[in-house]
Amino acid sequence: MQSIILSSTPFDIASSRGITVTGIRNIGVRFAIVNLFDRVYEIRNGTGISVGAPQYGPRRGFYIGLTKSF
Repeated sequence: MQSIILSSTPFDIASSRGITVTGIRNIGVRFAIVNLFDRVYEIRNGTGISVGAPQYGPRRGFYIGLTKSF
């Protein structure tokens, strides 16, 4: 069981780079990791009107993006 951190400040990291491929020029590549240390953190504690359960932030996620300008 993981402990709950009551701070909503996850550590994210990202990197991007432009590359040139023969025949397809100027492609942008991005890589990002959200919640790098995979901390469980609470966004809302679930108290209030019509709120029945606490809500937590996202777990660790890996994202890759490609862009091409026309």
